[in-house]
Amino acid sequence: MAPLTACTALRDLRFCDNQALPACLPRLTQLQRLVACVPWSHGEETVTVRAALRAFTRLTFMALSGAVEGLLPDIVAAQHIQSLGLLMSQEAVGAPPLPAGPWLARLRCLGLPWPMLSTCLETLGHAPRLERLCSIGLPQGGGLKFHAFWELAATHPPLRCLELQGGPCEAASPALQDALGLLAMLRPGLHVRRTALHSTDDSWDDMASGSGHA
Repeated sequence: MAPLTACTALRDLRFCDNQALPACLPRLTQLQRLVACVPWSHGEETVTVRAALRAFTRLTFMALSGAVEGLLPDIVAAQHIQSLGLLMSQEAVGAPPLPAGPWLARLRCLGLPWPMLSTCLETLGHAPRLERLCSIGLPQGGGLKFHAFWELAATHPPLRCLELQGGPCEAASPALQDALGLLAMLRPGLHVRRTALHSTDDSWDDMASGSGHA
């Protein structure tokens, strides 16, 4: 990727899954949109992404997949982020929740796997501009986190669109169906979408198209 070093004015950059991330990434300080996959090796490329996140001062849209758990402090330190999508293994139940902080003030669009989303619902209640929320994987269970999710959807004032992405083997549980019915009565103006799990690229494109709604 030698020519990339000369593209210091680049604003939009997308890497395909498993595509190597260049060491020059932190030098592309004019980037406004980044889509990338962080390798699970936790090697030099992870160090590169961490350095880039600290260098990016104009980034408003970021979608990362792969080994993102260790980068969460750097991700939320990027205070200009308006749209954020994180995609990791559905089994990554032990991933730490997104911490609260100044980054929430600008957040308008967020997509997270359900196991991670379910750990930061209280935090998201302090995001005053959050208008679109996507659960990657259907909300599961019927416990406190499940009910907290639907309470957030029903009561968070700026929220305009709720998207639930489910895999081909994920059937809507009776609890989910009941929650959707109650939400429709409590908040009829909220746009709720049930969609199939997309490929990573399609998910991020869709998120980007929705992030610009006023």
